[in-house]
Amino acid sequence: TMTQAVSKNPDLVDKVKGVFQFNLKTKDGQTVVYTADLKNKPGQVKQGTIDGVKPDCTLTVADEDYFDISSGKTNAQQA
Repeated sequence: TMTQAVSKNPDLVDKVKGVFQFNLKTKDGQTVVYTADLKNKPGQVKQGTIDGVKPDCTLTVADEDYFDISSGKTNAQQA
C-alpha cells in the first residue's frame, strides 16, 4: 500500500517534495479522499485531508481506474 511505501522509504519526502490529494469516485457516486504528504517529514498517507496541509496536486479519478493504474494494468496516460 501507499502507506507502507512511505513508512518504509522516508527518503521519499526529500525526493518528491509534494502533497497529493486523490479524489476517488466510486460507482455509487461517492468520493473517497486520500492525501499523501510527501513534502513534510516524516511523510504520511491518510484517508481524508490532513489539517494544515494544502495539496500541490489533486487527482480526481474513478476508483477502478486508479487501482488499474496503480497495479500497472492500465497506463496512466491512456486512462
